[in-house]
Amino acid sequence: MSIVTASGTDFEDNTKDYNFKVSGISKYLTDDNKNMILHCIDPENANPWLYAAVADQGSPEPDKLPSNLNSNKDIISNMIFSSKMTGNKDKPLTRYISFASNSSVKDKNYSNTISWTATEQ
Repeated sequence: MSIVTASGTDFEDNTKDYNFKVSGISKYLTDDNKNMILHCIDPENANPWLYAAVADQGSPEPDKLPSNLNSNKDIISNMIFSSKMTGNKDKPLTRYISFASNSSVKDKNYSNTISWTATEQ
């Protein structure tokens, strides 16, 4: 996920600092507010949890699943991107989000929809 201009180019403004908050909301939640996947054929026999991990701003793209995966719905909420008027080369306005599931049923269709909202702070 990245903060970009309306035309899709990297966002940068050398007149002031900005903070952007990006929040994701999972369409499917368990009763105890964990992100879940929906097993389209037989949901009661699937392990429903959808795990996520959010990398720090500017971190490189992960090459394996992170060890801090979490199914709590708040893991994808309230991510702050800080843009500095001195430039974003040290911390590009990019954050990688890894998603995983613990389901052992490999030949079924699973789904979820994450709705994203971004606001300038």
